[in-house]
Amino acid sequence: MGRAFSIATVIYGLTVPVSSHAAEPTPPALAFGAIWTGHLLDNVGGGVKTGTALLSDLELTSTWTGENGWSAYGDLQAVQGRGFSGNYSGDLQMVSNIDLLTGTHLGELWLRKSALADQLTTTVGLINLNDVFDVQDAGALFLNASHGFGYDFAQSGASAKPLPALGLIEEWHVSETLRLRLGVFDAVGGDPDRPGSFVAVKLRRSEGLQYQFEVESDFKGGYVKIGHWENTVAADMIDESGQTRRPSGTYGQVLVTLIPKGEEEDVGLRGWLRAGVADDKLFSVGDYLGGGLIYNGPLHGRDQDTIGVAIASVGFSRAYRATHEMATRETSLEITYAYEVKPGVVLQPDVQYIVHPSGDLALHNALVLGLNCRISLGSP
Repeated sequence: MGRAFSIATVIYGLTVPVSSHAAEPTPPALAFGAIWTGHLLDNVGGGVKTGTALLSDLELTSTWTGENGWSAYGDLQAVQGRGFSGNYSGDLQMVSNIDLLTGTHLGELWLRKSALADQLTTTVGLINLNDVFDVQDAGALFLNASHGFGYDFAQSGASAKPLPALGLIEEWHVSETLRLRLGVFDAVGGDPDRPGSFVAVKLRRSEGLQYQFEVESDFKGGYVKIGHWENTVAADMIDESGQTRRPSGTYGQVLVTLIPKGEEEDVGLRGWLRAGVADDKLFSVGDYLGGGLIYNGPLHGRDQDTIGVAIASVGFSRAYRATHEMATRETSLEITYAYEVKPGVVLQPDVQYIVHPSGDLALHNALVLGLNCRISLGSP
């Protein structure tokens, strides 16, 4: 990785001219922020067993903005996970996006250089891949992890909070409406042998690298994204045939403003749809389909509130079902309302209903009642 980055840096310096229309330089600045998120979840029926748990995630962030297009970012995460899905609801997609590895982790630490009036951006360091690739703006409202990172992609072991991976990302703003992203990462985030460690960077030849490509086309009130990922090292097929091939997958998503509210293009009723596939010879999940609707300001005088409904469904691969007696899909329906108590403080009641948790025919459909509390200070 270090050799590849050095070569890329040399080529970059020789081929990228200094823009004569660059913006006026700004003095260096350092900003700090803190975000605390708590999920109170109650599995009232179905799943593995009924029960209540409180999950929390404290994230401390630091952002440095320098001169000549340089910037840097770092964050620390203190997580108190409870394994809610595994112990209570029994679902595969995770009803809580902070149901993470308990401990204190270095979430991200990267350096960025922008050039050509911010048209070309290079980022290198410990990176959460899902902060750049497969980002679902509307889906971020919901608690279920699949709405933030499609399970077809997430199951690959790609870096995600709180386990970043060493990576390099190039992003090119081809025009005002077209963006291209290319990334290369350590194929597995963190160190599987030390999952609770503060920071772990372990490059293994047996794991290889993971490449991602994404193209985004923006239009008034929305966007379309198409992405593809692939690993450099072959993996064993799950049918125990002894054959191997490289893991890969493809996804696409679209976000549309259906009914704008006022003159803002990204406020009002918005809908999104995401679909993805992964190699069904290598993974337990072969396809994903999800989407939903969100509406900003549903009540008079409550413009900062958001209400939403979403669905996320994964299809279990034939190769996996051949060795397991199970349902063909797990499907989660979620309804949520984010109420802004005051700037920086949000309370969000949430209801999720999971059909065929983990595809296990022995588990009844699960009903989970939840409350999300989010408090943020300073720079996000």
